[in-house]
Amino acid sequence: MELTGKVAVITGAASGIGRATALALAAECSALALLDRQGDALEGAVAEARAAGAKTIGIETDVSREDRVEAAARRIADELGGVHILVNSAGVVLRGLPVAEIPTEKWNWILGINLYGPIHTVRAFLPAIRAHGEGGHIVNVASISGFFANDRGTGAYQTSKFGVVGFSEVLAVELAGEGIGVSIVAPAGVNTTIYENSAAQRSDLAGAGAMVTAPPDLKAGKDPAEIAAHILDGIRDGRLYIMTHAETKGWIEPRMEAILAAYTA
Repeated sequence: MELTGKVAVITGAASGIGRATALALAAECSALALLDRQGDALEGAVAEARAAGAKTIGIETDVSREDRVEAAARRIADELGGVHILVNSAGVVLRGLPVAEIPTEKWNWILGINLYGPIHTVRAFLPAIRAHGEGGHIVNVASISGFFANDRGTGAYQTSKFGVVGFSEVLAVELAGEGIGVSIVAPAGVNTTIYENSAAQRSDLAGAGAMVTAPPDLKAGKDPAEIAAHILDGIRDGRLYIMTHAETKGWIEPRMEAILAAYTA
């Protein structure tokens, strides 16, 4: 897919992978709409994207709220016209509680943003991508944790990312032949502020087991700009899976092998 002249919508655009992807797209796309809950940080991202050359608007939006996403879609249609690229990067994390002990309100919070966020945005923006007949691309940032279970104490996060992977794979099948690609991004450690941002959003949901600082391996992870470069390459090439960390191949192989082995057991 050619990026020049396209209009892109990016969620979670105020920080981390979302912001890095927005800035990378700003150098090539003609217009961007940046969505995030962090109003002050969003203003900074908008300014940077404009400086990079793209017409850019910022909309403070809670992607877990379908009405807010639909309102954002209407504003984008009015101000930017058609949409070609949708990047779902908004995400939160909860660490430290076994899945059987996570209260319903915390499940609703993390699934609302991580899984319902992409569901809401696809419902809101897919008609606009289809309407112009020029094709498009949908990117859903999942995680390598959406491909295998681990013991990091982030079970709710992992569950949400497994959901994103499944949702994206089904979406790719359903859109085959329409000229609209779908990509699943599966990063491992990336140096972002997702833990700190999550704690700030959680407010009354904080409590026992609610870790608020990132583990050391995350801070030592890749720069978000590296992930953004993978994402742009994946859009251009129309890749379904964007695997950003070579070492994670060995992490998911045992699960894949166990599934295949089950057929001969």
